[in-house]
Amino acid sequence: MKLRKIFAIILSLILVLSAFCGCDRKVYITTGLKNNEIFKLSGNPCSIGQIMLILMAEKNRYEADFGTDIWQYENDNLDVNLEKEIKEKAKKQLAKLKTVELLGDEHKIVLEDEEKELLKEAANEYYLSLTEKEVELLKVKEDDVLKLYTSFYIADLVYDKLTKDVNLEVSDEEARVVKCKYIFIDASDDLEAARSEANEVYELLVAGNDFNSVAKQYSDSEEIDALFSRNTVDANFEEEIFSLVQGQTSKVVENEDGCYIFICVSDYLEAETLANKDKIIAEYKKSEYEKIYIPFEAEQTFEFNTKVWEKVKLNKYSDVTTSSLYEVYNKYFK
Repeated sequence: MKLRKIFAIILSLILVLSAFCGCDRKVYITTGLKNNEIFKLSGNPCSIGQIMLILMAEKNRYEADFGTDIWQYENDNLDVNLEKEIKEKAKKQLAKLKTVELLGDEHKIVLEDEEKELLKEAANEYYLSLTEKEVELLKVKEDDVLKLYTSFYIADLVYDKLTKDVNLEVSDEEARVVKCKYIFIDASDDLEAARSEANEVYELLVAGNDFNSVAKQYSDSEEIDALFSRNTVDANFEEEIFSLVQGQTSKVVENEDGCYIFICVSDYLEAETLANKDKIIAEYKKSEYEKIYIPFEAEQTFEFNTKVWEKVKLNKYSDVTTSSLYEVYNKYFK
């Protein structure tokens, strides 16, 4: 794979994931921290060991996908410094975890002794998996792992508590997924010509010609099959597609790209509809959660140890290959 393509892929991954770990704090300063503290969130310190664990998990994940030499390069054409972007992502992830932990305090989240013991077991298992060299390079203690795992766990508890009253009733119709075949006539050059051709194609279909054969001859899209759910296409498309029954052909519908004709292959895909219900419920929960979390986050103060963080260079951690931070946690709690 060419280097430019690799950088483009990595950048797209970083941008997508960063969208889910925003950090919009009330105050951002970089003084008054000890060398072993990476930040303070509303006065609560977080150790350098915790952020190094998250950063190394990210580093090793990218190296597994793109090779260990990716930190040696920068891509001027994409105007991105991969190391800087991934470090920023790790910082935001940890800051968000610690913010949720504070939110848990506000909502009286208290761990049971049994939960604390299980967290200790998990932290011990992961810490013992680290080599002496990794412990030395990362300056990590078992207590750092325990605190990080506790943050993971509390984050789940907070999310569950804040979303427990969300209405989980989603109807089959709201979640319904349908399967269609379609013919696309490109209108980028001439909309009127595209409309005329689409109407001709429609008449061929009404006359009984095979949809697949007509699509092969006239469609400007290589794809012919598609699944649709509500709120994923333009309103005029949704209205037409979801009014079809199996075997029925739509009228010509259009958007800025061109003209489309659909035939309904299935007006209800059961497995896909059930999966879409879960997706819709998750979106409802996320929306309700953010109504509480986002204002709370904005009220927190954030002090960051820029001096220490700038000294962290990923190419100095080639001997750190640990990759089971999340796997060990999930073994105990997922």
